[in-house]
Amino acid sequence: MEANMSVRDFYRGRNILLTGGSGFMGKVLIEKLLYSIPDLGNIYVLMRPKRGKSFTQRLEDMQRLPVIYLFPITIAKLGPTVCPTVLEPMSGWVDSLNGPVGLMLGAGKGVIRTMLCDGSLNAQVIPVDTAINALIVMGMVEATKKEKSPTVPVYNLNNGHQNPMTWGRVLQIGKVYGRKYPLEWPLWYPNGDITTNRILHEIYRLLFHLLPAYFIDLLMLILGQKRFMVRIQDRISQGLDVLQYFTMRPWTFPCPNYDSLQTILNDEEKIIYNMDHRTSNREEYLRACIEGGRIYCLKEDPNKIGRNRAYHNFLFTLDCIVKFFFWMLIFSYLASWFEPVKVMFSYGGPVVKYLPILGKTVFEDDQI
Repeated sequence: MEANMSVRDFYRGRNILLTGGSGFMGKVLIEKLLYSIPDLGNIYVLMRPKRGKSFTQRLEDMQRLPVIYLFPITIAKLGPTVCPTVLEPMSGWVDSLNGPVGLMLGAGKGVIRTMLCDGSLNAQVIPVDTAINALIVMGMVEATKKEKSPTVPVYNLNNGHQNPMTWGRVLQIGKVYGRKYPLEWPLWYPNGDITTNRILHEIYRLLFHLLPAYFIDLLMLILGQKRFMVRIQDRISQGLDVLQYFTMRPWTFPCPNYDSLQTILNDEEKIIYNMDHRTSNREEYLRACIEGGRIYCLKEDPNKIGRNRAYHNFLFTLDCIVKFFFWMLIFSYLASWFEPVKVMFSYGGPVVKYLPILGKTVFEDDQI
């Protein structure tokens, strides 16, 4: 690399050809290039019609967002999960429900209640704007090398090693924040959990995902409304299958090339193209991710938290009542079929006797 050349000096006046510019990372890349390199040449974006929209309509959609020089071939391998922005164009910006954000929002809506995940494993993630910063800098680095590598350079873009946090901690923070600032109109009280036991997970999935989905769709059919819940659960299952592949396995990504990028920048560009999150507040970032999902994906009004809390408290009460009667039915069934269980509950005396359903089953002989 030429001595004293900065990232902005390198890109000044250059034209950029970009594919995937309308995607999650592409939007952030375009925004970053436009604002951080004022003397940039032209950005050419390849775009095609998609989902009933012409390329001009899709371009107009991009222009409403808040938000190529061809260098030698370089491979940028992203970590398992690309997450919302940590800073630019604003903290928590996201336009997709894929990954951990979709998981936390789905759990906050009460539709995701179980997931295969080893909570002791570190979450290997990278904010999308950090990944974009790395792409811009590595382009300059590889293009200005005087001696080209005989092999294709590989950059593992991941900063989970800089300030590690376990999946268990991620979900715990999401739960606490979600209860303090609940989402609008959840389907049921949000109280899901993670497990590493596949059999237990499948039982929970049947009880808390599939059966409620079919029950709701049956009600929709009876009421003459469009059915939707089974379709949603199918999409959730597909998304979880992808995410669970990463949350159930330990991952190690050697990142020497990525870590070296920050060291070659001058002090000003270390701020502009920041890739160092060793001292960042991960909890604040997670809260920003949830708020970003609420605002940019779910289009919810963050000023209606008071109403959301009231409905959330109602669902909590309803959830407790339903669980109580559910277990009364289970215990009553066991007591009616297994005499030792019935005898065990009979020792509860007056307490058990006046419990609904169970008391009648245990003390049925006394009522004859």
